[in-house]
Amino acid sequence: MKSKILLLMVLMFNVSSLMASGNVLIDGKTVKNKEDMQRILEKQLHFPTNYGKDLNNIYDGLLADFKSESVVRIKHLDVLRKKIGEQYIDEFIEVVGLAANDNVHVVLILE
Repeated sequence: MKSKILLLMVLMFNVSSLMASGNVLIDGKTVKNKEDMQRILEKQLHFPTNYGKDLNNIYDGLLADFKSESVVRIKHLDVLRKKIGEQYIDEFIEVVGLAANDNVHVVLILE
């Protein structure tokens, strides 16, 4: 019985360590580069430090959020596209949008 409880606690910890929650502002005027954007996401959405830092893992982290709302706000999109690259930013927006469609607790705001 103790081993089943321990296993359940380990599984709960592993799932909760993947969940994102929080509000993040990605401001094209202040973000320096892609790595800076990743650091902001990791810190403000409470991603684990080993989440992988790619678009699939961002989607997975947002999709796992079922306890509280995660709001991703993007300001100065045109500046952000010039700094980081149009293709990556468009893919990022698509991934967050898909997570928002698949999880009612995820909100994407483009300003």
